[in-house]
Amino acid sequence: MKRVLITTGKAHSLKEVSRKIAYKLEKEGFITSLQTNFSPWFFTREGYNGLIFFYPADPIYASEYVSYYTLLKPRLGERIVFYTTVEGRPVPQLASRPIFKHVEWVPNSKFTKKMLETVGWRTTQVVYHGVDPMEPERVKIIAKRMRKEIEQTYGGKVIIGLVSAWNVRKGIEKLVEAVNILNNSMEKEFVVLAITERPKGMKILPGNFIFYKDYNEVTHEQIMAFYQSIDFLVAPTQCEGFGMPILEAMISKTPVVHAWFEPLSEFSTQEWNIVFPYAEVEEVESRGGLFFKIHKYFPEDLAEAMKYAIEVFRKEKETYEEMREKVFERAKEFDIDKTYQYFVDKLK
Repeated sequence: MKRVLITTGKAHSLKEVSRKIAYKLEKEGFITSLQTNFSPWFFTREGYNGLIFFYPADPIYASEYVSYYTLLKPRLGERIVFYTTVEGRPVPQLASRPIFKHVEWVPNSKFTKKMLETVGWRTTQVVYHGVDPMEPERVKIIAKRMRKEIEQTYGGKVIIGLVSAWNVRKGIEKLVEAVNILNNSMEKEFVVLAITERPKGMKILPGNFIFYKDYNEVTHEQIMAFYQSIDFLVAPTQCEGFGMPILEAMISKTPVVHAWFEPLSEFSTQEWNIVFPYAEVEEVESRGGLFFKIHKYFPEDLAEAMKYAIEVFRKEKETYEEMREKVFERAKEFDIDKTYQYFVDKLK
C-alpha cells in the first residue's frame, strides 16, 4: 500500500489544504501523514514512497524544501510533488539561483502559475484548491447553535462575517473605513463579526465591528460553522494566492462581498457574489523574496457593495436565496474529488 508524507507550513490555511489532500488520498486507499517540518531520515525510516510539499513559492522561505525536493527527486521520480501558492512575483535575483531550476512547481491558480513563469520557473497544470461539499452538513449542529447565539445578541441586524488574518494585504483597514462610511446612514442595520487577529496597538474601531473569535485559536470546524451562521462573508483582501475563505463560504451557501481580481476571479462568480473593481495594482516588496501584488481599491466601493448586500437581504429575499444556491453550485465545481485527483494519479 502506498504511504505518502505531506509536508507543509504551520499556517492554518496551509495545514487545512494539506488535510484535504490527505483526505482525498485516504479515500483512494493511500496511507498518509501530515507534518510541518521535514526530515529525510524520518521519511526513509518510516518507509514512505510518496511525498508532497505544499509551501508558498517564496525563494527565501521555500529554499529548504526545494533542497529536499532536489535531493529526493532522482529516487522518487513522479512520486514527489511541490504544490504551491504565491501572492506575487518572486524577486528575480533570488529566483535565478540554480537550486530552483530543477523544480517542477504545481500551481494552485492561474495567477500563481503566471507569477512563477515570469521568473522562468517551470510549472505544471493548475491544480485548484478544493472543498468538500459534505463538510457543511457535518458541522450543521454547531452552526445552528452558533446562529442562535448570534441572533440572541444581534437579532434584527444583517450579519456580515469576516475570516482573515490581520495584515495590510488582507485589507481589514479598508473594511473599517467602509464600515465607518456605511454607519453614516445605516449603522443599526448590520454588524460585522470578525474572526481575525487582534491588531497590535490600540485602534479605534466602529461599534458594530466586533471581534467574534481569535483567528489563531478557532478550529476549522468552528470556521465552517461560522460561514453558515452569517448572512454574507466580506473578504476585503487585496492580495491572494488563492482565497480559501471565499470558496469555503460559497460551499456553505453564503454569498461573498469581495474585490474582483486574480486569483479570486478564477473560482468566484460575478453574477452571484457581490463584487467590485480594484483601482490599481501596486507591487510591494515583502520581508522574504516576493513582490506582493496589492490590488488597491477605494473603501467607498467596498461600502457600496456591502450596502447592496444589506439591501438584497432586507428587500429581495428570493434573490438572496437564489444567490445562496448559485454560489453553492459554483463551489461544487471545486470538489476535492475532482481537484485533488491529480495527486492520486501522480502518486499511485
